[in-house]
Amino acid sequence: MKFTTATIAAFAMLGLSAGANAQSLDAAEAEVWSFVEESYAEHQAGGTWHEVLHEDGFGWGSVDYPMGRDRETIERYADALGGEGEILFVEMTPVRISLAGDTAIAFYYTNVISTDHKGDRSTNATQCADTLVRTDGEWQFLGWGCRGLGDDD
Repeated sequence: MKFTTATIAAFAMLGLSAGANAQSLDAAEAEVWSFVEESYAEHQAGGTWHEVLHEDGFGWGSVDYPMGRDRETIERYADALGGEGEILFVEMTPVRISLAGDTAIAFYYTNVISTDHKGDRSTNATQCADTLVRTDGEWQFLGWGCRGLGDDD
C-alpha cells in the first residue's frame, strides 16, 4: 500500500509542476487552444494538415522533416503517403497563447505515442510554436515550428 500511495503522490507532484508552467486561458485564448487541439486530433493521423493551413502558410517540421514546407507541399506529401500509422495517445499542454487581433501564437508541448506503417511503436515529445490567423471568422495555421525534445538540434 505504501508503494501505491507514494506512486500516486509522485504523479500528483508531476501534474502540479506541469500545471504551474501552463497559462490560465481566458475565453479568446481558449478558443485558439481548442482549435489547435481539435486540428491535431482531426488531422494528425490522416495526414490532412493542409486543410487547416492558410494558403500562404509555411513552417518547419522536425528532425524527420528538416526542410520547411508550404501548404501545397504538405498536401502533395500527404497524397503520396496518406496516413502513416496510428496515434495511440496524445497529450498536449499549452504554455502560452498570445493574441493580437486576428493573429495568435500558441506555445505548447506534445507527447505522442504512435505506431508507424510497420506497426513499430514510438513516443515523441515536442515543443511547438504555431502562428495562427483568423480569416472570415475561422482560425488557420499560418506558421509552425516544432522540435523534438531530446533531439540534438
